[in-house]
Amino acid sequence: MNANYFLLTSIVCLISMQLTALLGRLLLLFPPGTGLAGRILPEWSGSLQPKWDLVLFLVFILAAVSGQAAALFWLKKDLKHGQWRRGALRYLGAEAVMTFLLLSAAYKMTIYDNSPFLAQRAFAVLAIGAVLMKLFWHELNTISGKAARLLADLSRLPVVHLGADAGSLVLIAAVIYVPGLDRVLAQLFIGEQFHHFDFFLMSPGWAYLNGQMPYVDAISQYGVGVVAVLSRLASLFGGFDYLPVLKMLITLVTGYYMLLYILVRYWLGSITLALAAFFVAFRLQMFHYGVSPLCWTYPSTTPVRFGLDIVWLALLLAHLRSGRVVFLALAAVYSGAALYYMTATGMCVLAAFYFYLAALLAVPHLRRHYFPAPRVLGQAAGCGILAVACAFGLFWLTLGREVWSKTFWHNMTEYLMFFAHGHAGGVLPIYESLKYRHFWASFMGFLLPLSYLAALLFIGALVCLKKVRNEHLLAAVIAVYGLANYQYYVVRSAVTSYYMGALPFVLLACFWLALALEHLGPVWRRRVLGSALALSIYALTTNHNYISYPNLFNFSRDPMVDITVAQRYPDRQGYFNHLVKPMAEQDKLPVNSLGEVFEDIRAEDSFKSDEELKNYYRGEFDFAQDARLIQSLTRAGERVAVLSSFETKILLQAKRTPLFYHLPMITSQPMRMRAYPADAAHSPNFLADTLRQLQQARPEYVFIQRIFLQQDVPASYLENNANITAIVRYVRGHYSVAGQGKYLAALKRYR
Repeated sequence: MNANYFLLTSIVCLISMQLTALLGRLLLLFPPGTGLAGRILPEWSGSLQPKWDLVLFLVFILAAVSGQAAALFWLKKDLKHGQWRRGALRYLGAEAVMTFLLLSAAYKMTIYDNSPFLAQRAFAVLAIGAVLMKLFWHELNTISGKAARLLADLSRLPVVHLGADAGSLVLIAAVIYVPGLDRVLAQLFIGEQFHHFDFFLMSPGWAYLNGQMPYVDAISQYGVGVVAVLSRLASLFGGFDYLPVLKMLITLVTGYYMLLYILVRYWLGSITLALAAFFVAFRLQMFHYGVSPLCWTYPSTTPVRFGLDIVWLALLLAHLRSGRVVFLALAAVYSGAALYYMTATGMCVLAAFYFYLAALLAVPHLRRHYFPAPRVLGQAAGCGILAVACAFGLFWLTLGREVWSKTFWHNMTEYLMFFAHGHAGGVLPIYESLKYRHFWASFMGFLLPLSYLAALLFIGALVCLKKVRNEHLLAAVIAVYGLANYQYYVVRSAVTSYYMGALPFVLLACFWLALALEHLGPVWRRRVLGSALALSIYALTTNHNYISYPNLFNFSRDPMVDITVAQRYPDRQGYFNHLVKPMAEQDKLPVNSLGEVFEDIRAEDSFKSDEELKNYYRGEFDFAQDARLIQSLTRAGERVAVLSSFETKILLQAKRTPLFYHLPMITSQPMRMRAYPADAAHSPNFLADTLRQLQQARPEYVFIQRIFLQQDVPASYLENNANITAIVRYVRGHYSVAGQGKYLAALKRYR
C-alpha cells in the first residue's frame, strides 16, 4: 500500500512541474511591473529586473499540495488495492517522459536563447500533447499495449529481422544524405573559406594528381594514403573538384556508419542496439560543439579519418569466433594499410593489433586454443611482420624510389614531431576546456580514457582467468584502440578533438549494455533496449547542430540562412565570415585587390534564401579570369607559383601544378578584404622552405594577389603577417608586374 502512495505522490509532483512550466511560458507574455514606480531613484531603475519566479514557486507548491489532497480523496478506495499499482506504473512512466520532454524544451529555449524558435514550437506541441494524454490516457494505454504485443510477436519472425535490418540501413543513409550540396559548399566557402577542406585533401590531393609526392614535393597533414586514395577515388564521383569531393566524403561516411550498424548487429546480435549505436556515434562524432555549425567544415574530424577500422574490428571478431588464420592475416593487412592511409590513426590501429597478437600468444589457454600447432604459431608471428610489410609495400607503390629517400621520412616524422611538441596548432592544455567553462567537454575528456582503461583492466583480467568467453577479448582491443586514439586529444585538447575518436566509447557502451541485458527477462530486455534507442534518437534530434543539418528531415527549405534553424555562435554572431568580421579598421589597407574600398562582407541575414546564397557562392568562387591569365603565361605541366587566397581553386581552374611544398600557402579570406591574408604555416620551416624554392626554381612568373602590390602596410603586419610580408618583399624585389587578371597580378622575374 505504501508503494501506491509513493506512486501517487510521484505522479502529482510530475504534473505540478508540467503545470508550472506551462504557466511560466504563458507568463512570459505578460511582463511584470516593478511595483516601485516613484519610490526609487531614477538611476536605479535600470538595475531592476522584475520576474514571476516567486509566483511560479508558490504555484508549484500549491498545485502539488492541492493535487495530492484531491487525488487522496478521489482515489482513496483504489489506493488500498495492489492492482492499482500496475496501471499507475505505466501512467507514471508516461508522465515522466512528458515532463522530461517539456523541461528539455524549456532548457533548450534557455541555452539557445539566440535561436529558440524550434524549442518554442516544440514546447507548444508538447504542452498540447500533455493535455491530450491526460484526457485520453485509457485509449492511449490500450492502443500502446496492443502495439507492444504486436511488435513482440512480429519480432519472432526471421523475415521481420531481415526487413528491420534493411530498413535500418536505409534510415542511416537517409539521415546522412544531404540534397543540394551546392548550398553546403556555399556555407563552407563563406564560413571559413574552405580552410580545413583544403588542408585535408584539396591542396595535397591536387598536388598528388599532378605528380607531386606527399612529404616529398607537397606537405600532407594527415598521411600518404589519405591523399593518394581519396584523390583517385574522387574520379568516381565526377572528378577532383570541391563538389565531387564532398559527394565522396558523404558517401564514405554513410558507408562507415552502415558498417558500424552491421558490426554491432553481428557482434551483439541486436537490431535495436545496433541502431542506437549509430545514433549515438553519429551524434558524438558529427554534431558536437567543436564542429559547429556543420560537420563537413572539418572533414578530418569525420569518420573518413578512420578508414575501414570497422572492417578491421569485424575481422578480429571473426578470428576470435572461428580461429581461422585467414581472418588474422586480413586484419594484419589492414593494420599496415591503416598506417599508410593516415599515419597517426594507423599507428593506433597497429598498436591495438599488436596488443591482440600479444594477448593471444601470452595467455596460455588462448595460445592453446588459437595456435594449437607450431606451424600455426609461426603463421601468427608472420602476421605481425605482414602488417609492417604491407604498410611499406603501399608506401613503395605510391612513392616509388622516394620511399628510400631521407627527405620523405624526415618530412613525415618531422610534422608528427612538430604536432606532438605543440607546433602546428598542437598545443592546448588539457584543462583548457575548464578555463572557458566547457564543463561537459572537460568531463567527457576525462571520462573517455577512464572508461577505456577500466574496460581494458577488467575484461583483460576476466579473459586471462577464463571467466568470460574468448570473444570478449575484442572489448579489450577496442579499449586499447580508444586509448591510443585519445593521444590526439592529449596533444591537442580542443573541443574539436575530444569526441572525434569516440567510436570505441560507443562500442564499449553497447558491449556493457548487452552484458547487462543477459540478466534480464525478454520483456524488460525489450523495454531497456527501446529506452536506449529512444534516448539516442532524442540526443541526436534535439542537438542544434543536427537541427541545422540540411538533410531530408530538416524543418526549413532554406536551412543555411533561415534563422529558425541556422546555428549561430553563443555571442549571437552569425557563422558567415566570422573569422574576418572582427578585424579592426586600423589593420586594413586603403583598397582591396579590385582597387575598391567596399569589402562586401556578408552575414546570414544578407540572403533571403539558400538559392541566393548558392548564386553568390558560384560568382565569388569562380576565378576563370585569373586562371586564363595563368594559362596564357605558363605551360601545361609547369609548376606554378601562386600566392593568393583560394590558390588551390585557382590552380584547379588553371589546370596547373603547384610549385610550393607548403600548400596551401595562405589562410584564405574573402577576396574583397582590404587586408593581407595570413600564412597557413604548419611548420617552423615555412618561410625558409618557400624562399629556398623561389631561389632554386627561379620561376619566370609568380602570380600574387593584387593586394600584395600595395607598398604601405600597417605596422602590425610586420609581426602578425611576418612570413607573408617577407615573401612578398622577396617577390617584389625580384619580379615586376607583367599582367593582371581579376584578383591576381602576374609578376615576371627581372633579376
